Amino acid sequence: MSTSPPADTPTDDTPIERPTFRRPWWMHIAVVLAFLIVAANVVAFLYARSLPKSWTATATVEIEAPIETVFGKLGDVTSWPEWIAWNQDRDPTIIFTFVDDKGTSYHSEEELPPSVELNTLRWMARGFGNGEITLTERNPPNEVRYSWIVQGRAFTDGGSITLSESENGTQVTWTDGGQLNDTMSRIFGNVLRDGVKSDFETSLQKLKQSLEKN
Repeated sequence: MSTSPPADTPTDDTPIERPTFRRPWWMHIAVVLAFLIVAANVVAFLYARSLPKSWTATATVEIEAPIETVFGKLGDVTSWPEWIAWNQDRDPTIIFTFVDDKGTSYHSEEELPPSVELNTLRWMARGFGNGEITLTERNPPNEVRYSWIVQGRAFTDGGSITLSESENGTQVTWTDGGQLNDTMSRIFGNVLRDGVKSDFETSLQKLKQSLEKN
C-alpha cells in the first residue's frame, strides 16, 4: 500500500525561490555620479576644442619722452624692477638678480664691473615664484625682444616691446602670447590673457610715471 505525501509538502518539480538581489542606495548614487563625471569631461573636452589654441596680450601707452630715452630704459634690465608689475610693491619677498652672458649674477648695480652687458633679469619670490626675462634682441630705438621663463619653463613664445614716435613723445606697445596645448589651458586661456594684459598695463603706466617725472 503506497502512501501519498502530504498536500503541503513540495515535490521535486516545485521551483525554488531565490532571494532577489537589491543594490544598496549608495551604489545607485555612485553610478549616477560616475555618469555625471564622464559627461562633464566630455562636455569640457568638446568645449575646449572650440576655443582658441593660442593667446595674445597687448597693452599700449603714450609716454611724453623722446624715443631714445624710452628705449634706453627698456634696454637696461637693471631698470626693470623699478617699473614691472611683479616687484616688491606686490610681493615684498621678491629678490632680483642681474645675469650677464657668462652666467655671472649680480644683486645690485653697485656690484657691476665696468662695461658689462646684462641681458637677464632673474627673480625669486614666494608669491610670484621663480622666473627670468632675457633680452634676446635690442633694435634701437624701436624694439626690444625677450624670452620669459617661469618655474623653469617657457611661459610664453617670446614677446616684444615696440616703440614709435608720437605727437606727444613715444608710443609703447607691449605684446606677448603663447600656445594652449591642452583642455584646461584652453578653458582658462582668457584668464591667463587678461592677467598678463593687466600686468602689462600696470607696468607701462609705472614706466610712464618713471620717465615723465624726470
